Amino acid sequence: MIVLFSCFIIGVWFSLPKGMSLSLKGKHVFITGGSKGIGKETALEVIRRGAATVTIAARNLEALESAAGDIQTICKTGQNVKYYSMDAAGGYEKVC
Repeated sequence: MIVLFSCFIIGVWFSLPKGMSLSLKGKHVFITGGSKGIGKETALEVIRRGAATVTIAARNLEALESAAGDIQTICKTGQNVKYYSMDAAGGYEKVC
C-alpha cells in the first residue's frame, strides 16, 4: 500500500510543470508512519522546507515521541510538531 502511494506521489511530482515549485511554507502536513524510516525523513524534510506544522501518526507511542523530539530539534520559531498514536489500517472507528 505504501509503495503504491509512493509511486502515485512520484508520478504526480514528475507530472508537474517544470519550474513550478511545491511550496510548503506555512502549510500543515500530516504523515502516517511518521515515527521511523521514510515517514520520519519526510517529516524532517517538510519542516526544513518551511511547513508550519507537521503531524506524524503511527502505532508505537514511544517511537512517535522520540521522532517528534528529533523533528522538534530542527524546528524554527513558529514551526511545531504534533503526534498521534493510531492504526490507520484499523478501520474508521480506530482512526477517529
